[in-house]
Amino acid sequence: PGGNSESPPTGKPDRLNCTWVETRTKLVSRGNASLLLTGVKVQDEGTYRCNTSNTNQCFIAAPVSDIRIHQDGNRITCSSEGIYPQPELTWSTEPPSNTTLQNRTTVHQTEEKLYDISSSLTVPDGSDRIYSCTIRTRRNQRRATLQKLSKNQNQMVLVQNGF
Repeated sequence: PGGNSESPPTGKPDRLNCTWVETRTKLVSRGNASLLLTGVKVQDEGTYRCNTSNTNQCFIAAPVSDIRIHQDGNRITCSSEGIYPQPELTWSTEPPSNTTLQNRTTVHQTEEKLYDISSSLTVPDGSDRIYSCTIRTRRNQRRATLQKLSKNQNQMVLVQNGF
């Protein structure tokens, strides 16, 4: 978390004296043109203005970092917690399925304004497909894959993709 500023014409932001002000409330810091916010909460997202010359947008993110996926009978569940901004969850199969995957997804916002997401997918008996769950925000994504090794044994393979 933290902000960044456009460099002044000299290209030396550490020499630019700046007073940072969060536009809704109060003075944040004085000093050079860099802005470092600590103890950041979702509520801190917004526009911060450097009184010398420019305005910068501060985006708060709690990226998707850990996905849990498991199978119980013919139900596969995928979940992750502590995400911001609000995530989306999609399912896919390998080989691709011709039918729409029937799933139930819930998103819950915590007191800290972070999001928890969980989705359950019912799979047909005897399915030999590989099932993947992708959780993404506009800032990053992660994917977890459940692969069947034998009739009674599953293996979870976590593939981490990020952007």
